[in-house]
Amino acid sequence: MPEDHPYRKNPSVADLMRKRAVEEAVAAAERANQQAALAVVGRWNTERSPLWSPTIRCAITAGTPWLDIYCPGCRTSRAIDIRTFDRHPLASVGSLVIGLQCSWCPGLAPMPVLTALHALPPAARWSKSMPVEFLHGRLLSAEELEMIRQQIEEGFDNITEVDAEIHGIVARNWPHLLSKLPPEDD
Repeated sequence: MPEDHPYRKNPSVADLMRKRAVEEAVAAAERANQQAALAVVGRWNTERSPLWSPTIRCAITAGTPWLDIYCPGCRTSRAIDIRTFDRHPLASVGSLVIGLQCSWCPGLAPMPVLTALHALPPAARWSKSMPVEFLHGRLLSAEELEMIRQQIEEGFDNITEVDAEIHGIVARNWPHLLSKLPPEDD
């Protein structure tokens, strides 16, 4: 029976093997694209460079569509889903900052700061036991918060000067350690 029989209802084994090889090649290319996009997003999240940022398509391909934004005016943070923006996919994530303004700040709000791209919205990433704190516009990790607590609790007996933001972080998270800090200047 010829391989290209006009009345054949089932595909031949050779056709099935070719189809499977094509599907595997497409899947491998998609995985490689996602890994490359994850590397770009990871580098930007680490550097937090205002000079460059990944494209919207890169962030979505990497599976990190949630953009964290920090407002230095009211010191709040929020996350937006960049898939909801009507922008060209090759536009940079950094270009989104131009259209963003804090709705909580009265009058002229300062320019927001883009802090990181994430795969999940904040509610899924953070637990109630994990506080969200910023220091000079940068999100502090749990390890950095623990380091601050340990340095104040154990390492420093004669602290003479403390940044106002550090004082606020200590007051919010560890009020029992305020006695180890010098009084806040008013």
